[in-house]
Amino acid sequence: MLYLDGRPVINEPLIRRREWLKDAVKKDSSYRLSEIVEDGLGLFDAAAELGLEGIMAKEKNSKYTPGKRSDSWYKIKVRQTADSHIIGYTKGKGNRDELFGALHLANYVDGELDYRGKVGNRI
Repeated sequence: MLYLDGRPVINEPLIRRREWLKDAVKKDSSYRLSEIVEDGLGLFDAAAELGLEGIMAKEKNSKYTPGKRSDSWYKIKVRQTADSHIIGYTKGKGNRDELFGALHLANYVDGELDYRGKVGNRI
């Protein structure tokens, strides 16, 4: 929740904003408030078992910083890795014009290269 009754509440702690949001969401509406889970390791293990991308961890007393990344919120990814062969690349655009845009990857399946897709990274 960023505003309440027309006034900004971004400087209030996350836990307080969640309480206000919980009061604002009607029980029989189609909206649902996410759960607070204290067992982060258990939640992470469950996310990995379900094949999910990962979990979000947030500090209870964090403020909301619009338009900025905050070190109070953490995206903890379940790393799913595979060994692949680089079979090509795309040309970079914009500030990456001098570099490559993405690497194209493949794996051997039954003795033949099977295209896996492309990957990139921010520099």
